[in-house]
Amino acid sequence: MVLGASTDEKIFSVRVDKAIELYQHGFAPFIVFSGKHWALRKVIPEKSEARLMMEYALKSGVPAKSILTEEHSTDTIGNIFFTKWDILEHKGWKKFIIISTDYHETRLRYIMDKILGPKYLFEFVGVPPKNIPEKQLIKNKEAEISALNKLKEFFSTNPDINTQNTKELEGFLFRFHPYYK
Repeated sequence: MVLGASTDEKIFSVRVDKAIELYQHGFAPFIVFSGKHWALRKVIPEKSEARLMMEYALKSGVPAKSILTEEHSTDTIGNIFFTKWDILEHKGWKKFIIISTDYHETRLRYIMDKILGPKYLFEFVGVPPKNIPEKQLIKNKEAEISALNKLKEFFSTNPDINTQNTKELEGFLFRFHPYYK
């Protein structure tokens, strides 16, 4: 599973290249690209992040039959929730590799544990960011820490919800999450 990062090929290609490498070496029979667009974008792109990553992978020789996309999510919680809802549950997949930027790991693991729980086994593969100016990279890393704290607060607003139950989480997200309500 490759999480969307941008609609800019110079930025998302590092994640997709890693997925292609793992696919070509037999570590995964499929590649799932996840992401519509970032929720706070001022201009909505014509194509989703998942679609652009898929097109890049197809141009790189990955067969279409080996690619799935999730094109509803606008943040990391959505990446995991909608991929679980749209793909993992329907395919019966419980084990996978997830690829994102290396500094994203702590928050991503928290989200994965909350939404997927112990029934799913995943290996995180972090890739270094590419083509991001140093000042922006520092801001991104600081934003990760802030986002993790907000995320913990978000989930603590209703501690009784079973976040690993897809139906309960769906109701929770569509009632309380600012990007999906």
